[in-house]
Amino acid sequence: MTDGVVAELSELIDLRRYVHSVHYKPQGRALRSGNHISKFRGRGMDFAEVRNYQAGDEIRHMEWRVTARTGRPHVKIYQEERERPVVLLVDFNPSMIFGTKIAFKSVVAARLASLLAWTVIKQGDRVGGFFFSATEHSEFIPRGRDSGVLPLLASLSRYTTQTEAQQEEKPRMLSDALMRLRRVIRPGSIL
Repeated sequence: MTDGVVAELSELIDLRRYVHSVHYKPQGRALRSGNHISKFRGRGMDFAEVRNYQAGDEIRHMEWRVTARTGRPHVKIYQEERERPVVLLVDFNPSMIFGTKIAFKSVVAARLASLLAWTVIKQGDRVGGFFFSATEHSEFIPRGRDSGVLPLLASLSRYTTQTEAQQEEKPRMLSDALMRLRRVIRPGSIL
């Protein structure tokens, strides 16, 4: 670890080795469509319920045992699985350039975001980011694999090098960042 004033890119990359100690259990099991169970019922691998047949239901989902027992046609309904990208929101306003003897708040935030990014990648999901300071903001579209995380980590490292003198403008409000995120991220994403 560095001195706690700046988060070096190499340090953020090295945090990958601690991912095994972070446990995040996805709910779904199908690899193709995603790791998270959707609110939507339909095609999927996880059985959800049996209900009365309705016009338009697929005949191949007919539940013959229940149909024989009740005398009315019934179909099986399955739970869909969807991919849920994760978007990390990190505030690097001047109030974050403060800390204890161990590290600035901005460095701790960068380390935590890095650890979360590596955890998301390990679980097979995509990760993106939205970082902002008083002078600028950066947006990263959720991507999978290590190559998608590296630009995100480089930006985190760059934000920790900013000083209060470089951020003389009025700090950006978290509410403004959330409004921007609301327009940018897709529904179902994890923030």
